[in-house]
Amino acid sequence: MRQWAFLLVLAGMALPAFAARRVSVAELEQLLAAAHGQSDKKVAKQIDDLELTERVSYTRLTQWEAGLPGSQSREALTKIADGAAFLGPAPEDVPDTPKPDREAQIQMVKKAMDYTVEALHRLPNFMATRQTKTFESLPHIEETNHTAAAPTGQTELNPATSVDGEGNDFGRLFVVDSWNSRVTYRDGEEVADDEQKRSDTTPRALSTWGVFGPILSVVLSDALQGKLIWEHWERGPNGDYGVFSYTVPQVYSHFNVDTGNPLDIGDPGNTISVFPAYHGEIGIDPATGSIMRISEQAEFAGTQAGTKAASIQVEYGAVEIGGSPYICPVRSVALCRREVLSLTRMPNSITQLNDVVFTNYHVFRTESRILSVGITDGRGGTAGDAKPAQQPDSKQK
Repeated sequence: MRQWAFLLVLAGMALPAFAARRVSVAELEQLLAAAHGQSDKKVAKQIDDLELTERVSYTRLTQWEAGLPGSQSREALTKIADGAAFLGPAPEDVPDTPKPDREAQIQMVKKAMDYTVEALHRLPNFMATRQTKTFESLPHIEETNHTAAAPTGQTELNPATSVDGEGNDFGRLFVVDSWNSRVTYRDGEEVADDEQKRSDTTPRALSTWGVFGPILSVVLSDALQGKLIWEHWERGPNGDYGVFSYTVPQVYSHFNVDTGNPLDIGDPGNTISVFPAYHGEIGIDPATGSIMRISEQAEFAGTQAGTKAASIQVEYGAVEIGGSPYICPVRSVALCRREVLSLTRMPNSITQLNDVVFTNYHVFRTESRILSVGITDGRGGTAGDAKPAQQPDSKQK
């Protein structure tokens, strides 16, 4: 069976958590409405001090982002929304629709199986832009009374030192990188692209691949080997869809996680490949079988490379490619937490999060033409006098 993968390559030290005010989706919506007209920085500060207790739907998040005053507040909203990506939905996003009977549930799953086998291979060859923003927790600052000396070239700081003039931000997530990369889907397969190449050359990269097909077929196949149960209906951008929860024991897992060895801080590229047990949710359009949302949360044993969490969620929506509508990824969240060693060789944890938006879908086409330069017509004429060049056959490119 084909695999899809989640690559964690982290190096660093970690942080204790900070206190945040816990709010529901409805409460956050009220706060954003009340903050209308305030400065970007002020709104960002208010959002940054919050923690969501419920998952925000893609539709609602998009609407909120459009109404914010600037980049700082949008960044703060992204962080807390992504941090809640693996929680349950807000009550207002769960319609009061009766639970389908067992036969209807079975038919829904069968349609999803057909969708992953057939519909995905009917997608046209296309290209898209993957916009990635990486957040990371602030590295833990060593105590000044520790006996271990800081490595050469590193400055030893007091943990009471303020980061932004308003006190320590240990536990918060900060933007550490952002970039755009190209996604290519050709002949029914996602082609290895800039994102995967980046993970091979960037020591701190958190990367996922396979969201355009393998993740769907692999998770659904694994879930049918494990346990798949009905959960609830949920509102989506294209109508209500059914949500199933699943659990996959390690013996059936094809969820490939490549994770850095926590003992090799000096060589974060030294990875260990594991296939942990995992669980998550699958959202299925009852009419077409299209997968509208899928999530995975790894369940690591205590000895699996020091990784505490590796989770991903992908949300799908209608996009236009070549003038026709298709269901493709529109946003994903990848989250990991790893145990690493601090400067004093004591274990600690670090958190890293990728927020990914997929845009600019368009048909992938290749074009070629033959240019005749310096060719005569056999009678001493120039290229301009020659007959048209013969069109290339199927072996010429």
